[in-house]
Amino acid sequence: MEAIPGLVALGTVFMLLGLLWLVLIVVALIQIAQSTELSMPMKLVWAVVVFFFPLLGTLVWFILGRRIGDPFRS
Repeated sequence: MEAIPGLVALGTVFMLLGLLWLVLIVVALIQIAQSTELSMPMKLVWAVVVFFFPLLGTLVWFILGRRIGDPFRS
């Protein structure tokens, strides 16, 4: 059985996008863990959001998360 070149290319693109997505999730979780501006409860909330909603949670973290203040800190 011969491979269809377009299908192989498409599979490669999706594999690379999946790898990029995984890297972004790991980077987001590392940034959350190392954040000095977030309290432990907020770190836990962000980590749960990124873990259970990987696409949306990661996007929201990179767009808003690093800028939002922590309501648990005074």
